[in-house]
Amino acid sequence: MKKAACFLVLLVLMAAVAGCSGSGQGGGSKGVSGTQAVKKEAASEQAEDADKSESSEQAEDADKSESSEQVEDAGRSEASVQAEDADKSEASEQTEDEDKAYTTFTMYFVDPESSPYVEGGRKIAELVQDATDGKIRIDVIGGSEAGERELVEQAMDQKLDIVTCANSVLTNYIPQMNILDQAYLWENEDQAHAAVDGKLGEMIRERAERLGLHVIGFEESGFRNTFTMIPVEQVEDFSKITIRTMENKYHKAAFEAFGAEPIGMPYPQVLDALKDGSINACENATVNCLNSGYYEYTRHVTNTRHAFVYILLLMSDEAWERIPEELRDTFLDAVQEGVEWEREKLARESRQVVKELEDLGVTFHEIDTAALKQLYRNAVEEKGFVFDPEWEAAVEEAIREAG
Repeated sequence: MKKAACFLVLLVLMAAVAGCSGSGQGGGSKGVSGTQAVKKEAASEQAEDADKSESSEQAEDADKSESSEQVEDAGRSEASVQAEDADKSEASEQTEDEDKAYTTFTMYFVDPESSPYVEGGRKIAELVQDATDGKIRIDVIGGSEAGERELVEQAMDQKLDIVTCANSVLTNYIPQMNILDQAYLWENEDQAHAAVDGKLGEMIRERAERLGLHVIGFEESGFRNTFTMIPVEQVEDFSKITIRTMENKYHKAAFEAFGAEPIGMPYPQVLDALKDGSINACENATVNCLNSGYYEYTRHVTNTRHAFVYILLLMSDEAWERIPEELRDTFLDAVQEGVEWEREKLARESRQVVKELEDLGVTFHEIDTAALKQLYRNAVEEKGFVFDPEWEAAVEEAIREAG
């Protein structure tokens, strides 16, 4: 029974298949077209899906690539910034180390930049820097508007590093130095050098330290002569002149003894005083007649050689303490070498300047210096000038040593 039922089902299925096959013969073209359309649609969808997939993958790859590049650029940028910061930090540290590696001082002169004293200062700066391997440096400034006395007092107040002044200015603070202000004290440069390079120089240093100053060297202006608007060839001619001198009673006493009218005046005021006629004469080293422009008004120079002047280099205590102790001797030796250079330069220029001034129309005159010397000695006795016996002995010692 079951077998018969199964057989009937099989027959029904076969009949159904046969019917479908016939129907296909009559509408074959239409059936193929539909199938192809389905296939095309399927292919199109597949292609579209493939395009979308590829596009999506490309976009994803592009995003990944762009993101990777951005990360890489950011990394490079950050690394660059870090490197730049490191360079700046290193440069800053190097600059800071260099600043710590050396000490700089400033040296002041009232004299013009072209003067042998200022040039001597620049030579000292050069020698000090070389000797200390650059650990100590000096800036040199000439033509200070402040007078020498003002500079000295600022150094005593520890406001300036190194100042310079004539020995006559320091006499205001070290009275025993008045012996150096005497007219006709030295007969030649050798005597003058023996004094400050020997015992007398040590005595000056010791006294200066009590004022908060260290005398690190003695440059010099040398022997001074007289510059006038009128000729001075005889002692009597001094009665016709009003002359600027340093603010020092011994220099004033000398010119009073010669018969002139002396006026004490700071160095920076001299040229203006000559211009306005308040004085008709001044006195200084002959090189300064040229360097300071006095020759434009004082057309005569008289070789009086009445005084020898030193230019002291004074360092404040505060500045001195900034020099490392192990470099102090080296520093002082270099300064002394520069001082000797300045002295030699001054001697050369003093010989050369006579010809230069003569070419500019200046006339030189000789005078009886023995007569002037005696007039001054008479004034010393009359005014009762006295000098420290110990310092007088040091002067006599220098004269003996120089021969």
